[in-house]
Amino acid sequence: PPPPPPPPPPPLPFFNDTATTEISTLYSSAASDVYKRQAIDREIDLVISPLTIAKIWSDPGFDRKSEIGYLGLLEFISVSKIDTDIATKTGHYLRQYSASTEINLEVANIISICDISGYPIVTNNKVLYEGISDDTITCEQALQKLN
Repeated sequence: PPPPPPPPPPPLPFFNDTATTEISTLYSSAASDVYKRQAIDREIDLVISPLTIAKIWSDPGFDRKSEIGYLGLLEFISVSKIDTDIATKTGHYLRQYSASTEINLEVANIISICDISGYPIVTNNKVLYEGISDDTITCEQALQKLN
């Protein structure tokens, strides 16, 4: 009998800061639809920090319609866990960089999770990570990797 087909490739991982939803509003609907479809079909693995979710929910402009939209999107995004390794690494980054950059708890947490997981950071604000993390890509670059 013929050999079994090879297993499908693992999902392409991306760690998203608020850029996850910026893709929907900043790029053409065709590109946005590709990104969303690939997330829904689990062809890509989107990961988000629980601190980013808290930041989104705390926005003064966040309303019930936004909440419903985000909750739907979160069905297809993995929420990273914050364990002792991530928490201590986050504290390390805050201590090391807070005097010289505008690093905050969310950014330090995202960098820590990505350092440990190996995921690139997808963001439309690469300046937040300059001098701290070299593994950042823009939303547009993430979309190009998917094609």
